Amino acid sequence: MRAVARAVSVPALVGLLVTCLAACGGGAGGDQDVIDQLRAAGADLSQPRDVRYYLYVPDETGARQVAADVSAAGRAVSVEPAAVGSDWLVLVSETVVVDLATMQARAAEFGEAVERFGGEYDGWEAAASP
Repeated sequence: MRAVARAVSVPALVGLLVTCLAACGGGAGGDQDVIDQLRAAGADLSQPRDVRYYLYVPDETGARQVAADVSAAGRAVSVEPAAVGSDWLVLVSETVVVDLATMQARAAEFGEAVERFGGEYDGWEAAASP
């Protein structure tokens, strides 16, 4: 798990950005906890919203291959040096309805994509309002 501080503006706080990282307990428990937090914040989870997924890979070549592997219609994928350390971040964004099955499927997909490069799927985040 990465303890990376992300700058949050006042409007973003008002929008209540809910984050799930490996520290949430990982797996279905962590995902369900965040879904519950979104619901408690008043999120209408039947509405699609922007979700960002964080994948870390030890080197740029591997990160670019992971990015190619997870690219799909409707997804934006970028590769950049991680904010902390020497890893590379593969940031995946898509608009999707947040539910446990979808988040578990993404965790499995992204975990498998980074595994062969010695990387780490570090979780997801979504805004309470679409």
